[in-house]
Amino acid sequence: MSRSPEMTPGFKIYIITDSKLFQKPAAMLRRIRYLLKIAPTGSAAVCLRENHLEDRRLLELAMRLRKLTARRGAVLTVNRRLDVALACDADGVHLGKNTVSIEEAGKLLEGKLIGYSAHDADEAARVFRRGADFVTISPVFSSPGKGTAIGLEGLRATVTKCGKNPVFALGGIDASNIPGVFRQGARGVSFIRAALTAQRPSNVIRAVFSDHVV
Repeated sequence: MSRSPEMTPGFKIYIITDSKLFQKPAAMLRRIRYLLKIAPTGSAAVCLRENHLEDRRLLELAMRLRKLTARRGAVLTVNRRLDVALACDADGVHLGKNTVSIEEAGKLLEGKLIGYSAHDADEAARVFRRGADFVTISPVFSSPGKGTAIGLEGLRATVTKCGKNPVFALGGIDASNIPGVFRQGARGVSFIRAALTAQRPSNVIRAVFSDHVV
């Protein structure tokens, strides 16, 4: 299955949700609203990753995020749950090793994005051949519970192996290391804490679009 040009993601910022970092989901939504407001229109995407939530609460949050991202011109994907992605009319789904296959998702989500969580260069290249539209590669830097970091060399190896396919760096990303990430050829950056809990998240957004970032 080959990727069609119209399914190449245009965003550079990929925000992954984690409502457990907040006392209430509403607080997380306020932070995401702020991030989407300061990011250039069309430059951001949000991945709803709340595997701990029961179905009803997950769908409610998905619907609220769909309205928010639509107003801000941002992409919305849903982690693992094709049913929720379809129910809230998300722009795509984000898959991984223990989810439904890329091929199965492609049949149900025609015309929508398919992201994938890869952990080494070989896996990333393989899932592109199977039809993924973009991948996150992690952990690039040290990050809680994410295993051994691949570093900038591992990121560069992944980008090289994947050719022109979009690779997003994930794991330990912050304002200080974003320039180095882009110098390795990454399409964009993906983060959780650096966006959701940082005291100055605007610094992260500015770093993505600073003059010294390719």
